[in-house]
Amino acid sequence: MTILIERIYEQVNALAPLSQDAFSIQFCGSQNPSYLRSMKCRKLEGSTAVFMHLMEALHQHANQLRVGMPHPSLQRIADRYDALGVLVGEEIAKRALRQEGTSIWVRDTLVRIIKAMNEDKSSKAYNVPPIIIC
Repeated sequence: MTILIERIYEQVNALAPLSQDAFSIQFCGSQNPSYLRSMKCRKLEGSTAVFMHLMEALHQHANQLRVGMPHPSLQRIADRYDALGVLVGEEIAKRALRQEGTSIWVRDTLVRIIKAMNEDKSSKAYNVPPIIIC
């Protein structure tokens, strides 16, 4: 059975062919081009930090395809990148809730905390995209 990061690579490669080295650097944020190969050989998943970077990179690729008035086929590819990002996000969420004895209260509280953090625009963790004035 393949690991999630390998399945994501295979699907990204089907959308736009790229090497495992390029995927490791561009999508996983790794400084080591052999990151994906290493994880596959050891049958290990990436860290949560790697998955966070991967999720963001997938979303950024989707956004790049949606610039201007994209052709419907580019829109469908962008939607597939976002769907892969959601899949990665589900893995991140599962990791957060995988602890022994996690209750509904813990899950609900985590959701409320994340929602509050997203609403707090004054938070230092909040990043706004740059505004480009031409």
